[in-house]
Amino acid sequence: MPLDIEGITEYGTNPDGTLNQEFCSCCLNSGKYLFNFSMEYLIYLWGLFPDSYNQIAGTNYKSEELRNVLSDRLPNLKRWKQKINTAHIHYDLIMNVQEYINRHLFEDLNCDNLSHVACMSMYVQPSAIAY
Repeated sequence: MPLDIEGITEYGTNPDGTLNQEFCSCCLNSGKYLFNFSMEYLIYLWGLFPDSYNQIAGTNYKSEELRNVLSDRLPNLKRWKQKINTAHIHYDLIMNVQEYINRHLFEDLNCDNLSHVACMSMYVQPSAIAY
């Protein structure tokens, strides 16, 4: 995450081993994310261990100060922008489905129309849906 550190060893790597300058070595290794938790949880964790962050980043933040810096910075990084944008897209789709259902409460729902509104195939098997 500290992408403005000097030295190429801090960049993440692609599946072929080349450097990926959009992700740091704390997040991406061989094209795979090293962890899969929320931005908020990452901020919380770094806030618990500011000395570790400071050692990697060459900074000297206290816990609360680091949380504030990360809260400003992380939403602008590609990884978190993608998740934020995806969350907005999912929210909009859910609202579209809810609106469609509300407009057709007293009718038989048309699966073709509903799947189109939800941007989903109506042929998804229930076992393929993660709950």
